[in-house]
Amino acid sequence: MLHGAVAKEAHAKPVAAKSAKAKKGHATASLEHAIEPEKAVSKKASPIKGKAKAVASESNGTPWSYEGSTSAEHWGELADEYRKCSVGQQQSPIDIPSAWPTMTDVSLDYKLTPVSLIDNGKTIQFNVGDQNVATIAGKSYKLVQFHIHTPSEHYIDGRSSALEIHFVHKDEKNNLAVIGVLVETGAEQKVFNEMWNFIPQAQGVASSPRDKKFNIATLIPSARPKVYRYRGSLTIPPCSENVVWSVASENITMSKEQIDAFKVRYKMNARPIQKRGGLAH
Repeated sequence: MLHGAVAKEAHAKPVAAKSAKAKKGHATASLEHAIEPEKAVSKKASPIKGKAKAVASESNGTPWSYEGSTSAEHWGELADEYRKCSVGQQQSPIDIPSAWPTMTDVSLDYKLTPVSLIDNGKTIQFNVGDQNVATIAGKSYKLVQFHIHTPSEHYIDGRSSALEIHFVHKDEKNNLAVIGVLVETGAEQKVFNEMWNFIPQAQGVASSPRDKKFNIATLIPSARPKVYRYRGSLTIPPCSENVVWSVASENITMSKEQIDAFKVRYKMNARPIQKRGGLAH
């Protein structure tokens, strides 16, 4: 159970965020735009109570959103550093045909890990310790954070899923590799419940549960998942390219209550499907 989070937060309303000075984008996706910095960290986390306060954090440049005049179809027009969102040739997400070959070159070494949770105004983000490693196509990447989109950003054979979790990794040169896991309605996900109880009410304020570690490996189908591989981009501005994507061919499940609890905060935070990129062998 999510301790009444759905019912209590059903009327939370987002508030427009403050913008920060824009930074120039890079040809290769960088960690700078993949991770929202934490504004403050609470020493002791508390379960969600009452309505969520919505003070969005626009820390990475020109404000953007998922609706209205700053929605995804306009991202490339909002700032020069966002032009890739309109003119890029390897953009994400995409509709993946199940006929694509699956790769078995992903090996995960995720430990029990501390997690710092933050509602960054665009999603719920889970920042983790640096001891979690993924080997992808023979290269080693450290897991930095994971976050959630609804509905899923990637489609399989033209069909979306209820949620999608993005596990963002970096190598020693800050090159990014993201593992995408689609979530369907089904059995409850225990670890998600454990973490959700520590999500702070306000946006832009991090919560770091003291002396608590989580088995985040259970949020991925297996330690060696079969994945669809392609080279794409960040799915948020500045839409930087050269991101190595590995989208799991098998999904995980969460209960309807768990999925609804996320949708109370974010009814829709998914970029539309982009023109299909190439396989990245």
